[in-house]
Amino acid sequence: MNTTQKKKAIVGSVAGLVLAGGTALGGIAVANANSSGAAAPGATQDEQGEQNDANEVEVAGSIPVPESATEVPDAEEEAQLAELATIDSAAAEAAATSSVPDSTIVSTVLGDEDGFLVYDVTVKDGAGAVTEVKVDGGNATVLASEPGDDEGTEGPEADDATGGSASQNDDGADGEVDDS
Repeated sequence: MNTTQKKKAIVGSVAGLVLAGGTALGGIAVANANSSGAAAPGATQDEQGEQNDANEVEVAGSIPVPESATEVPDAEEEAQLAELATIDSAAAEAAATSSVPDSTIVSTVLGDEDGFLVYDVTVKDGAGAVTEVKVDGGNATVLASEPGDDEGTEGPEADDATGGSASQNDDGADGEVDDS
């Protein structure tokens, strides 16, 4: 191969690398443009849900949770997280209820939120509104709160919120005969 052929081969290789790099950067730009908060026209519910998840408040706690290289059973993961916590669930619950006046605890879960150890405390106020409160697992600081959903609040209150009792649309699974 002579010098001219070598130069052409090098120029061709460099041009190919530039083209591939430009395509990759263009793909990244398109991906970033598509990750805006507004739902794309014709987006499915799953796609819209993913976009709504992207709008959630990010939290930065005081205790980082190390990334696990392997999957571990839930019970083992819960035990590892509990060892990292410097406050207990009672302290997290106290912080959550003090941040939402006239509230009671619905549930408390210790977990990994954005790479930090966080108690996710769900509370319900006197009017029945559910709020999810993120409490730092290291110092009981309230990191964020947002309106919650009514999942996990089964019973008469949940039935009243739907405008009727559970037996109105009974499928017969409880043994009662539907009169409709």
